[in-house]
Amino acid sequence: ESLFTILGIGAQQSMKVLTVDITAAYLECKLPPDDDVYMWIPKDVIPFLLKADPNAKMFITKDGKLMVKLKKALYGTVQASKLWYEKLILVLRNHGCIMHPADGCVFVKTEDENQIIIAFHVDDLLIMYSNRHMADKLLQHLRNSFANITVNEGEKQSYLGMVVEQCENNFAVSMKNYEDSITKDIIADKRVNSPAADDLFELPESTLLSKEAAELFHSTVAKLLFLAKRTRIEILLSISHLSGRVAAPTIDDQKKLDRVKKFLKNYPNKKIVFRKRNKLYLECSADASWGVHDDCTGRSGIIILLNGCCVGSWTSKQKIVTRNSTESELVALTDAVSHVLWFRNWIKWYLKTDDLEPTPIYQDNQSVISLQRTGTKTAHRTKHLGVRFFW
Repeated sequence: ESLFTILGIGAQQSMKVLTVDITAAYLECKLPPDDDVYMWIPKDVIPFLLKADPNAKMFITKDGKLMVKLKKALYGTVQASKLWYEKLILVLRNHGCIMHPADGCVFVKTEDENQIIIAFHVDDLLIMYSNRHMADKLLQHLRNSFANITVNEGEKQSYLGMVVEQCENNFAVSMKNYEDSITKDIIADKRVNSPAADDLFELPESTLLSKEAAELFHSTVAKLLFLAKRTRIEILLSISHLSGRVAAPTIDDQKKLDRVKKFLKNYPNKKIVFRKRNKLYLECSADASWGVHDDCTGRSGIIILLNGCCVGSWTSKQKIVTRNSTESELVALTDAVSHVLWFRNWIKWYLKTDDLEPTPIYQDNQSVISLQRTGTKTAHRTKHLGVRFFW
């Protein structure tokens, strides 16, 4: 959500983008003096270690093993991620960057009227800038702080499995290679023009998949969930449901998964495009289906647009059983408000203003709309729904 919000703001403010990869990031961190970590060196690695340090030969045990004490946060140790995070944010703060209060992996620096935004995932940084001189100073600071960094510039950037392409003031995000790797073995079926049929939530008796097929099912669903949360939100409903079936998938579940893949094959490689508008605006739609699951729970669906482009989408089973569609829609609406507030706080902090236009939340249940307008509290309303209603 933060990354897409940054791209939306970058398009609105005509900013440029580049990416940075920090090589061997974890090895930039020294273990604290009081944190002793020992590791057995694999036998096939010992000859290489002896080439680097012949004196290590005296420590080899009779059975050919060698134990070492680590000085740095090697990948795989439990401390490594936290130590790296602490080092990276210290480097950014030393450059005058300020952490975003809504996301600890987003930093912003402002000079005069120019800004630079840094978003990072482990050792991969995406940098949005409005002034080239500011970007150059940041890159030099990173080069001085780390042993080796790789800077990628140009109109097309690869970041976390996505391709971010800049054209004039627009940013287009696509995942063609990732998507093709999932659907490469699927034959297109022109009869499939939607990711799910009406029976998506039905759970008929069906034979369990074999162990190997179940593992492949689980892996494919996870890959498609990654895709659905980014560029292909139209498959999110199907994949969200199938994510709850990975523990014991059946042949029926496999057919539903195959339908999603055939849909992607028929309508491949779509992009989402962040465009510059007259003003920056948020809007949200919330909807719910009442009692559609076998345990009588409903399902919520929420989508948030920034300047007309999706920056956040969610769908999930509701955690409570509601008595009618009005209550189910109320649950979805409450969750939507929470997401909207997060985005509004994100943008207001960045723009350094509280003067952000009200965010419309679209809701199609007339009973819920009436309740919100009148503010009437009925005596039979249960407490948990009362809290949601007045929230």
